[in-house]
Amino acid sequence: MNKFYNAVVVLFFLAGICFSQESQKIFLSISKEFKGKTGISILYIGEENRYCSTFIKTLSRDLNYSGYFTVQGLFSNKTTDVSLIKDLTEKSEFVCIVRLLNQQMIEIKLVDTDNSERLKKVYPISTLPADNAHSACDDIVYYLTGRQPIAKTKIAYVSGGSGSSQIFIVDYDGENKIQITDSPCIKDFPKFLSDDKLTYISYKTGYPSVVLFDLANKQEMPIFSFPGINAFVDFSKVNSEMVVVLSKDGNPEIYLAALDGNILRRLTHSSGIDTSPCFSPDGRYIVFSSDRSGRPQIYIMDRNGAGIRRISYGYDYAVAPVWSPDGKYICYLIRTQGIFQMVIYDTGSKKSSLLPVKIGWSESVSWAPDSRHIVFTRRQNYKCSIWIVDVFTGELRQLTGDKENCYSPAWSR
Repeated sequence: MNKFYNAVVVLFFLAGICFSQESQKIFLSISKEFKGKTGISILYIGEENRYCSTFIKTLSRDLNYSGYFTVQGLFSNKTTDVSLIKDLTEKSEFVCIVRLLNQQMIEIKLVDTDNSERLKKVYPISTLPADNAHSACDDIVYYLTGRQPIAKTKIAYVSGGSGSSQIFIVDYDGENKIQITDSPCIKDFPKFLSDDKLTYISYKTGYPSVVLFDLANKQEMPIFSFPGINAFVDFSKVNSEMVVVLSKDGNPEIYLAALDGNILRRLTHSSGIDTSPCFSPDGRYIVFSSDRSGRPQIYIMDRNGAGIRRISYGYDYAVAPVWSPDGKYICYLIRTQGIFQMVIYDTGSKKSSLLPVKIGWSESVSWAPDSRHIVFTRRQNYKCSIWIVDVFTGELRQLTGDKENCYSPAWSR
């Protein structure tokens, strides 16, 4: 019991430290300063249809959630009306025309203000309407921006009390929640390895151990289960490697390991606590948190552990860094006025700025594949819930209810 208690205390201390189509032209200019949205209208041509109704409502929501668009209206007409399309293109920068083809396919056609066709796609109605809408939104976002879309992504998170907690997975829009674990022990910090595999920390053995969970066969396989701390895994996107925090040699240190758990190299040798490692998208660098200077701050090192340099300045307590998928930003947490808030570090300008959104206490941040949205834990009135923020517009969206006590979200890759 004492070993279990000590492991829990140390891990939570660490968590506190880490907390017919044209060529693909990019039509929308996206930058850090991009705050405006592009107007788009959706026009359904045909008889009323439940399938198409669900498709259009989901597509509208997806486009709004993307951060790039404002859906300015949903319209319908039984037949093609050229004058109506022309009128809509004069009011919106784009019009998405939706129609059902032979009761077998659903078609979208994107036209611009010149009434020129920019994108045309068809989807089989054998697929659920919401799934087709997610695909349509992703096709539109990628075609117009060149950015990685998110409408078909998922988010894993933890829900439960002090005695037992379970891992859940939900669509990015909050739909289709499923519970993937049911064992009676504490679990935390899920992390996607792939669409069908994720890792998390389990206290099944008393110590915090890192386990790999296969979503297809619901099998749990221990990866790191040394006595002491086994936590905070991150995976390289270019190499078959991961980084992990282990205290097997006494002090919590960062190690490089193969995906099968074989230790390749110890990366840090500090008398302080080194934690929360995260690979850069190109796999060349690792950002992490360390109190080696006396107070927790953010550092970057080369993949081999060399070239350690500090990047956080002006904050007394900085923890839990996470690299954006495009490599341009690092989000980390600072403690100020008694709460944790998000800071965005620009890897180009090497400047940090506090996210100018009134969120309150923030924890456990995870980037979306679009490098625009962040999912995080919001702590309020001693309860945790999952929220999403657009770092460019500041828009907030709540993913889980206030009474569910959900935390430690992770966006799929």
